[in-house]
Amino acid sequence: MSGARSSQPSMPAVTVRFDDVISRPHRSMPHMERSGQQSASAEFTGRALNFGVALVLLLLALPLLLVIALAVRCTSRGPVLYTQRRVGLD
Repeated sequence: MSGARSSQPSMPAVTVRFDDVISRPHRSMPHMERSGQQSASAEFTGRALNFGVALVLLLLALPLLLVIALAVRCTSRGPVLYTQRRVGLD
């Protein structure tokens, strides 16, 4: 139908420069900057906290991982962890 008008309104042309988008922080997000480097104790504390949380989560996931390993062992002929000999530099 060449004479029929579209039922959707036309959209106005908008020009956005890449520099404008990158240089302006998002208005709804607070602007946060790092003030230099962290102190050694703060860095150690953050690293220790990350390690501790990862260790606790691993220990919590261990029973599920053991059940999965047992299911693989019972339903297949091979080992739980697949290994293969590869041809290469080693």
